[in-house]
Amino acid sequence: MGPRALPASGLILDAGALILLDRGDDYGRILGRGLAQRRSDVVVPSGALAQVWRPPGSRRALLHRLLTLDHVTVMPLDEPTAFGIGTLLAQSGTSDVVDAQVALAGMALRGVVLTSDPDDIAALGAEVLAL
Repeated sequence: MGPRALPASGLILDAGALILLDRGDDYGRILGRGLAQRRSDVVVPSGALAQVWRPPGSRRALLHRLLTLDHVTVMPLDEPTAFGIGTLLAQSGTSDVVDAQVALAGMALRGVVLTSDPDDIAALGAEVLAL
């Protein structure tokens, strides 16, 4: 599958999108350029970041650069977010906290989740763009 145009609305990245970005292949570089040139917000849920993060210099240089951009925000897993995730998990009958944080971010920001796991994220109620 080749690269697609990124949506103009807010964009939420799941762990799969972060891994793809940092792979360094052609598709990852195209994604990275698209994210760097965006005019709208990019949100990285902290749970997704924790799944893929390794210290800078240990194969996460592109991811580290993304996180330094002004329009990129890491969504914390604070108490209100935890309550929202728990509510979403109860409503959906699922148990993946990270997927729920990603979906919650998409719904709260009325954005699109760029994901390698479109079925699970969509089942939680978020709009998705599959990788």
